[in-house]
Amino acid sequence: MEIVFFFKSKYDPGISINHVMKPIVETIGKSENIYIKQYYLPAIGLNIKSIISNLLFVHKNRSKKGINHIVGEVHYAVYALLGCKSVLTVHDIGFWTSDKFKTIKRFGLYFTHLYPIKLAKRVVAISNFTKTELCKELPSIRDKISVIPSGSIDGFEYYHKTFDKSNFIVLQNGVRPHKNLETTIQALQGISCKLLVVRKMDESQIQLANRLNIKFENVYDLSPEEVKETYRRSDIVCFPSSYEGFGVITIEAQAIGRPVITTNKEPMKSVAGDAALYINNPKDPAQLHDAIIKLINDDKLRENLIKKGLENSRQYRLGSIASKYIDIFSSIEK
Repeated sequence: MEIVFFFKSKYDPGISINHVMKPIVETIGKSENIYIKQYYLPAIGLNIKSIISNLLFVHKNRSKKGINHIVGEVHYAVYALLGCKSVLTVHDIGFWTSDKFKTIKRFGLYFTHLYPIKLAKRVVAISNFTKTELCKELPSIRDKISVIPSGSIDGFEYYHKTFDKSNFIVLQNGVRPHKNLETTIQALQGISCKLLVVRKMDESQIQLANRLNIKFENVYDLSPEEVKETYRRSDIVCFPSSYEGFGVITIEAQAIGRPVITTNKEPMKSVAGDAALYINNPKDPAQLHDAIIKLINDDKLRENLIKKGLENSRQYRLGSIASKYIDIFSSIEK
């Protein structure tokens, strides 16, 4: 069975989807009787020139007899696969459900991101939450959607660290508006600790941290191993996100043995299970502040979350995820 995988450009500044999907694709490629090819689209952005360039690239490199898999975000690439067997992984549809987009932009996004989902032979949603949102917007595709998690903990091994209440590190991975870094910064007022932020902070976030006298370190452009090291260095992981397709940060933190504070909404609730401390409002610094204080002072709670987190994260293994994709590919081949 031949499978051609198309990733978005290596030069796209938001390449986390590539990092998440790459190990899954490589695991699929190790399976018996499966031959894979991997391509990165050449252009970035949603301008007409980039879209045409990427469509021509996909059309040129598609498999006419095998299976073609768009691993995420560049949904419009499905147009170049009409008449071929295609699978599209959808990580989220925040691009459509967000109310920040004006009518003209939503019109464009419908044709570049939403409508192509209807054209794919099979669709993979990375969480039940994403599937629910997809079915709400595109009821006709309900029968061709499968749910396969995108996150895996392979390579994320437990790393013991003694918790020091007088000198600990709070980790936040993500700086985009829906990640609510500003909430974390404000929540740390009056708490003696260091904030470790992964991904490049903007000037307003830096100014806020400085104005509130928050001790922080900002690291970005990290290799996968360097990302793992940020978890090892940390003591508490904050993930007060307003919107996610999956929320892989929770299981990565759990696998390394760090207690997680996240938002009491889907998909975070399903992914983290009973192994996280939840806040109801990710934009309320007071709620997050209280949760952090609770973790600092309650040793049993902290240890229990670490134990449950290790157990919860074990279900997200590459072998299991790859096997589910292979089942879908095989069903299309029949």
